[in-house]
Amino acid sequence: MKMSIVNRIIITSFMLIFALNGFAQDFDGGIVKYQQTTKYDFAKLFGIDVKQGGRRADWVASMPSEVRKINRLVFTIDKAVYREDPEAQNEIPESLQQALSHLEFMAPPRVIEKQFFHDLIQCKVTRQIEFMTRNFLLEVPTEKPAWKLTQKMIKVQGYTCLAAEMQQGEDLVTAYFTSEVPVSVGPAEYGGLPGLILVVEINGETAYTATSIELQEPDEALLSKPGEGKIMTQTDFNIMVAEKEKEWQETRSQQRGTPRGHR
Repeated sequence: MKMSIVNRIIITSFMLIFALNGFAQDFDGGIVKYQQTTKYDFAKLFGIDVKQGGRRADWVASMPSEVRKINRLVFTIDKAVYREDPEAQNEIPESLQQALSHLEFMAPPRVIEKQFFHDLIQCKVTRQIEFMTRNFLLEVPTEKPAWKLTQKMIKVQGYTCLAAEMQQGEDLVTAYFTSEVPVSVGPAEYGGLPGLILVVEINGETAYTATSIELQEPDEALLSKPGEGKIMTQTDFNIMVAEKEKEWQETRSQQRGTPRGHR
């Protein structure tokens, strides 16, 4: 029985995992720009029933349901940095800025991921996070995602990509990666596949997609590890976030005139 093209590519991709060290001598790195799409359900966030109509429902209907911005991944065979592209004009519509500002009073404090620094040799990730206007640095071991290869295949920016899937909480994440670029990384926290991830879908909707790819040795200055922020362990950070969320809930309860702790 002849082996299908997809199966041959899958086998080749797995073989690439063991060949990365051999590629390293000829591979200098590169820069990929991604369009990151963030979706907002303001009806749900503000507790508005749009079926009932009215001014609040009209306001929600007028709001943009998503915002797109360009982020940048700079990488070599040893390390990678993912952050907002400083050259891009990532402007948020004024109406959306106002809604997000209002949301700060209606919802618990948000955790905002600012940068990801991947140490591909030591298998560590340093995340720079903003929480309540402060920066924090969390260094954690690189997780080994439970990716499952599929037979889906697409072309992205001229590169042949295979699809892999995993369940992440309640979300089904699909990543399209190319073994033509021998680095096990991708946008944000995604990685762990035998090749560069160019597209990430969450529950069937595109969250990240590569818009340009340059394979050349990047300036070392673009690969600096983030240093601004209080260093914390993931456990301590989670405890702090939980405490601040509890304080927010208690404050909201008092403002509503309900007994403390009652929700």
